[in-house]
Amino acid sequence: MAGPNTRTTQLFINFKDNSFLDSQGFPAFAEVLGNGMQVVDKIQSKYREQPNQGEIQSEGNTYLEAQFPELSYVSSIVQGQGVPAATAATAAVQQKPAA
Repeated sequence: MAGPNTRTTQLFINFKDNSFLDSQGFPAFAEVLGNGMQVVDKIQSKYREQPNQGEIQSEGNTYLEAQFPELSYVSSIVQGQGVPAATAATAAVQQKPAA
C-alpha cells in the first residue's frame, strides 16, 4: 500500500515474490484468500503503469478521475466475522462507468 498524501492510496497486488520491496517501505500486509481473486479480477487493468506517480501525489483523485475515467477504486472493505483484520477482509471494487 502506498499513499504519501491523504487524497490517494495505491494498493499493490503481487503475483510473485517481491520481498525486495519490504526494505523500500512496501511490505506485504495481507494475502488474497478463497474467492478473493474474483475481486482482484474485477480491477480495471487497461491503464497498467500509465498513471504518473508525481501527478498522483500532487493532484490525487482529481488527476486520476480526469485522465483515467475507467480506473477501479476500492469503495469499501469489510472485515470477516470473527477473523482478525490482518487475516481476512472482503473488498468491494468499484469501477466508474465510461463517459
